[in-house]
Amino acid sequence: MNNVNHAESDSKILAAFLSASPKTDGADHLTPSAAFGIWVGSLRRQRGLSLAQAAGHSGLEVNFWLQVELGQASLLALSGALPALARTLGLTERALARRLAALLLP
Repeated sequence: MNNVNHAESDSKILAAFLSASPKTDGADHLTPSAAFGIWVGSLRRQRGLSLAQAAGHSGLEVNFWLQVELGQASLLALSGALPALARTLGLTERALARRLAALLLP
């Protein structure tokens, strides 16, 4: 499957979430979870993975990946999923945790 097909597949999955957008703090600033999710989604796409492929590789549900990328995953859920996210994105768990911490503690 090429990147165009990944985008089409992701678009179909995301269509169910069209009304959702990354969370803001009420002042049109991204929350740390939303900024982290945008970064995770960017890395996933750079690696040529569809949401379904990322879910299959990580053992996490597609809906969880959507929650992460839309900034809707709780910090507790994110912390528990860091090993699977890191493995799928080709990062160390420490690197992923550092990125999340940097967003939480600017």
